[in-house]
Amino acid sequence: MDSRTLHGHEDRHVILAGTARLPSQVAPLNGSVVVHLELEVNESDGTIARVGVTGVPPLAAELLYSLLVGRSMRAGVDPVIQQIREHYRGPTQRALAAAVHNAFAAYEERQRPDEAGGG
Repeated sequence: MDSRTLHGHEDRHVILAGTARLPSQVAPLNGSVVVHLELEVNESDGTIARVGVTGVPPLAAELLYSLLVGRSMRAGVDPVIQQIREHYRGPTQRALAAAVHNAFAAYEERQRPDEAGGG
């Protein structure tokens, strides 16, 4: 698949993923013991176009959609983590925050100059 046509977009998009293990006291949702988060990001401006998440209850997924879609990855992860802490109370809160953090870390890593290639 040509990345320029991902989800019908002309801009170059990339999918970044973050995962986190659910706490042991939480019953696995659909057999999954991890939160898996995928962010479709426009590489030209860092804007999150779409969000996919599994392993969490429906309202938690909706919260992530509302917090992430339209947000620029360039703004950093801290405001998103703070919003999760303020608006989602429950045993999966840390796993949600960790999955988001890991996806943002993948973006930051992607933005670094290729050290092996000299930049």
